[in-house]
Amino acid sequence: MKIQSLLFATGISLLLSGCGNIPVTPDELRQKAKNNKSFIKTETFTVNRPYKKVVATVKSRTYKCLDKSVETKINGKSDHFTHYKGTFVSGRKMSELHLQLIDENSVIIANNKANIGKDGWYILVTDIRPVDKKNTRLDIYRAPRMGIGVVVSAIHNWAKGSNKGCPDLTKMR
Repeated sequence: MKIQSLLFATGISLLLSGCGNIPVTPDELRQKAKNNKSFIKTETFTVNRPYKKVVATVKSRTYKCLDKSVETKINGKSDHFTHYKGTFVSGRKMSELHLQLIDENSVIIANNKANIGKDGWYILVTDIRPVDKKNTRLDIYRAPRMGIGVVVSAIHNWAKGSNKGCPDLTKMR
């Protein structure tokens, strides 16, 4: 398991470094997605819910669910901690959810320590905008990270107001 995680992290590090530096700002993550020069995925969807309600739900879930440290265990023994920093920026015409990562054993972190701030590199940015009084659009930009789909699914549910539970961050590798 540790070897798989290390190989995956090495591969991602090479892919991201081949396309420029790893994203250390939300704009860098968006730009990589827009330039189609990386493996950053983009997803857009609209929910039938007012902007203010979507923002209130996603903001509260960001701090409750995405600002955590997760212990990785291999063969029942603690291996290391991965730190996720969820932040939310509110605005009248656009709000943003940011998810950063610091993995103490990551090859990405080790190879890019000088470029990465204390809160880590950006693995997910979600832009939230009102479409009209009843509908809200979300644009999700996400770095290639195994298991990040659990966070994306949670964001979908939060935006729809259907499930306000937290994603299992231990599923991200």
